Amino acid sequence: MSHRFAILLGVLALVAVGGPHLPAAPVPKHLMPKDQPPLIYPAAVGTKWVYEANGGEVTIVASKVEDADGGKRITLDRLNADNTRAHHMTMLVSAKGVFLAAELNEPYDAPWCMLQLPHANGQTWDTKPARKGQVLVNGTMKAGPVEKVKVPAGEIEAVRVEWSYGGGGVATYWYAPGYGLVRQSGGTNWNLKSVTAGK
Repeated sequence: MSHRFAILLGVLALVAVGGPHLPAAPVPKHLMPKDQPPLIYPAAVGTKWVYEANGGEVTIVASKVEDADGGKRITLDRLNADNTRAHHMTMLVSAKGVFLAAELNEPYDAPWCMLQLPHANGQTWDTKPARKGQVLVNGTMKAGPVEKVKVPAGEIEAVRVEWSYGGGGVATYWYAPGYGLVRQSGGTNWNLKSVTAGK
């Protein structure tokens, strides 16, 4: 793991994506807020991710970015074939990590942690996402190592997180500074094709 990547994982918060369809690349340094390290997710309205997804293609766009709880609240929409949008996820990102606050316009009772920061290989945390007082599924997240991941966007250094849930289900996520979610596997399989920053 590079020294630069290790430093970023120690202090970063995650945020969101957007823009015209270009090969994936980290957000240029001159677009970053001054005196702040780059975020894992670029926090800008209009940022766009394009993924290969289960044999098709999915485009996610950051439609709203707000200050919240010492970090950012990012609303992500899924772009439909007719150019309409539907709510995908609302994320809370801060120096504490990445938290999922809502999916498909359905909020969770409390945001649940998808990535804990600062990153430490082997750390674990319980997940109990709930709505209206009812726990939907019990699970455990485990932070894995930083590793090189090959996706259509290129070969990217990313931190792996594994989620074990229910009666033996497993999903795995890879996150990288300047890119956000690079890959997801287990039921839903997404691989990053491109990411461009909004304004």
